[in-house]
Amino acid sequence: MNILFLKGFNNYFNRTVKKYSTLQDYQNNSASFLNYSSINFNPNDGVVTELVVGGKLQQEPGTGSTTQPLTWDTNGTPDYAVCYESNGSLFHPAGTIVSRWFVLESQRTRNGQYRIALKRDVIADHLNEILEAPCFIEKGNINNSGDPLLFNSEQISVNQIKQSETLLKDKTGCGWIIGYVSQDKTRYPTSQYYESTSPVATAEPWANVPQEVKDLITLGSFQRPVARVNTS
Repeated sequence: MNILFLKGFNNYFNRTVKKYSTLQDYQNNSASFLNYSSINFNPNDGVVTELVVGGKLQQEPGTGSTTQPLTWDTNGTPDYAVCYESNGSLFHPAGTIVSRWFVLESQRTRNGQYRIALKRDVIADHLNEILEAPCFIEKGNINNSGDPLLFNSEQISVNQIKQSETLLKDKTGCGWIIGYVSQDKTRYPTSQYYESTSPVATAEPWANVPQEVKDLITLGSFQRPVARVNTS
């Protein structure tokens, strides 16, 4: 079996479907690649397997036309592998793709040799069958803004959107300032604010109400710097 290893093509954790029909397309859409022939590849159960790479014929380019042992622990491990049967040259392959695999992890076993864990890209290998197969989709993308399914009730809780506001006012129609006064008369003497000495159930005589408070009630508006207000 021949295997084309790709770097910077498609990491498994990206959950992205990428499929090409030729080996040249895979090479053109990756950061770099390594192409090895005559590998004793065991697909195991066809979904997950592992492979030891790094023999004498499985090296990477060095200086000039030389080669050197694999240095994936420093230069990065390929993230994708394409298995194919060759019917062309090694450096310009034109082969029949057999299977596609994600490289999940790489473990260095010795200098220049690595054991890699592979997971089959079953979506790419069976993409046409999946796209044409009947299926039930609970949630999907809608591209047409006029599709009635866009506002279909799906029994999910969302934030409520404010539609209107109704102000509750008394007959004066003016605003009110509510003040909470501390009962600590040591820190806050009564000279700094107006305090009614009448029982709660007894109305305060109008004559005893400070003029500033009367202005608030009768005029509906009263402006004064907050730092200088002596009544509440």
